[in-house]
Amino acid sequence: MAITPAPLLTVAEVCQRFKLGKSKVFELVATRQLESLKIDGARRFTEDQLAAFIERRATASRASA
Repeated sequence: MAITPAPLLTVAEVCQRFKLGKSKVFELVATRQLESLKIDGARRFTEDQLAAFIERRATASRASA
């Protein structure tokens, strides 16, 4: 039985989901706040990576409130 991999998202798709610009997404990647994969120079994201980022941000927001 073959495992179907989860679809990978592009930077543009992450920008649309988070309503952020490309430079902000790349900044989050550069500062290691948002994990990603690099495949032959192309940056890609999994749903799990986006969910982990959101969870960390939500936890930080609750801790500072």
